[in-house]
Amino acid sequence: MGWFEEQLEQRKENDDIAFGDSFLTLAGINSGGAADYKKIKEESYKTANLEHEGKATVWDYLRFIRDCIPVGNMILAGVFALIATGVGMLLPYFTRILTGEVVTSNDISMFASVSVYVVASAVGGLLISAIQGYISTRISLKLSQGVQRKTMARLLNLPASFFKNYNTGELSQRFGSANSLSSILIEGVAMSFVTAIMSMLYLVQLTAFAPTLIAPTVIILLVMAAFSIIISLVQSRVSKVQMVLSSKKSGLTYETINGIQKIRLSGSEKRIFVKWADVYSKAARLLYNPPLIIRLSPAITLLITLTGDIVLYFIAAKSGIEVGDYMAFTTSFGVLSSAFSALTQVVASLSTVPPVLNMASPILEANPEEDKQKKVLDKVEGNIKLDHVSFSYKEDMPNVLDDISLNINSGDYVAIVGKTGCGKSTLVRLLLGFETPKEGDIYYDDDNIKDVDLTSLRRNIGTVTQNGTLFHADIFSNIIISAPDLSVEEAWVAAEIANIADDIRAMPMGMKTVISEGQGSISGGQKQRIMIARAIVHRPKILIFDEATSALDNVTQKSISDSIGKLSCTRIVIAHRLSTIQNADRIVMLEGGHIIEDGSYDELIKKGGKFAELVERQRIDID
Repeated sequence: MGWFEEQLEQRKENDDIAFGDSFLTLAGINSGGAADYKKIKEESYKTANLEHEGKATVWDYLRFIRDCIPVGNMILAGVFALIATGVGMLLPYFTRILTGEVVTSNDISMFASVSVYVVASAVGGLLISAIQGYISTRISLKLSQGVQRKTMARLLNLPASFFKNYNTGELSQRFGSANSLSSILIEGVAMSFVTAIMSMLYLVQLTAFAPTLIAPTVIILLVMAAFSIIISLVQSRVSKVQMVLSSKKSGLTYETINGIQKIRLSGSEKRIFVKWADVYSKAARLLYNPPLIIRLSPAITLLITLTGDIVLYFIAAKSGIEVGDYMAFTTSFGVLSSAFSALTQVVASLSTVPPVLNMASPILEANPEEDKQKKVLDKVEGNIKLDHVSFSYKEDMPNVLDDISLNINSGDYVAIVGKTGCGKSTLVRLLLGFETPKEGDIYYDDDNIKDVDLTSLRRNIGTVTQNGTLFHADIFSNIIISAPDLSVEEAWVAAEIANIADDIRAMPMGMKTVISEGQGSISGGQKQRIMIARAIVHRPKILIFDEATSALDNVTQKSISDSIGKLSCTRIVIAHRLSTIQNADRIVMLEGGHIIEDGSYDELIKKGGKFAELVERQRIDID
């Protein structure tokens, strides 16, 4: 039994604190919800694996949306739409009877009978429309659920390098665009299909009432359609610019809120506001002052409608059409015009598809990190090898790391040191698979990192980065986020090792204490210790700490280091405070992307090289 297991058993024996159901964790489950988590995960992989495929084209995404459509509900909605159309077609006939026969004959009994039929048809139509609306809502919800789940899964599987190109607010906007595309397309296609059928049926009906008015009716409808297409093309260009500006505004707003403390400290409120106002004014200008044709479109549409009515009145008067037939024709034409108006709105919505696709394309076109063909690592021994590794962030830039070769054996405690910009954090990103070496190879045990599933690799590594954050959730949820099936006792053991347990006990809600989004409710040292507890709670064979204890005093740091030293794992620590790594088995010093010194603390001090100079310089700075 290892030291961690001994502490866990001791914790179970001595801990009588009743710990009830935790708040929902970030993964959406509680401390006993591993089965729920697995169920949710299994459901997420039932449809096409868009999230794991390589670069996805627009057609791939459209096929994926098609696969998410509940076909049964779509057919049912179409049937009810046709029934509603059939009921609606009765109204013109009732209108002809009322205006042609009832009014001329002054037959009260016929008037009462027809009125009953009209009311019954209206009520029936309302009920059918309500059912159709309910089914349509179900379709939208199911489609949205499937598309959002898959889009989020794909986003989570994109490589870390992808996220460097976009800020959080902008990515959120692009994510929303990918989801809205499905509803635009489905509603547009469905509405177009129903409208096309309605148009054909009502045109047949119009022929029965007034054949001489069919030709001008078709011309009027074509003019309306042509104008709608012109407006849509103009609106599409405007929408593209609006979406880009909206994305920038969202990103800037998020960054401003997230960094409000730094903005206040630097007195940059006016400068940030001017920057935000510049983007906002450009977006507002397009919104409130669009091209002239868009501003005049309501008036032009009304002009086309009124002109069409006048033309129809004139032709009807010349043709000698009976009053009843003309009133029936007018009623039917009104419904047909409404259908075309709805189709106009659909065309306008479809005109936003190209800009929406442009917004969503980075998420679709990026290659996901996870590859089902690669080896899944259930466990690692902790041996790491870097074989002549070189790396640069861009092809035309000099190497950040150049020809790095390093062997780390299982259980070793290795410290990486060097001046700022020497490549320490870049080395960590390479070890975690966030970046790919330009040259050379990285091995975990005998497996090349290029050939392994990176998600499974990271599950075997506990990591604390210098810019790490906690989630807006309770402390327990933050600690077990990478292994949600762990118990509260295991979380407490990790907290003891990270020297944060006493601080948690002193909090009013203990492990249930919620960490605010800005993390202002805890100190920097407490934040780092909670992240350390999160890194070690699942007992990884490899720990990578990048300035993980920079906010801690020497006494606390030594206590944590001693506790972690009892764990059976490989440790890689990046530190600027050199006094904290005296117990390291090896110290590797980087300079200019090269390893210039390698040895124990005492060996490097005796050598009197660059490391010894760095230690002496820190001592002078402290004094």
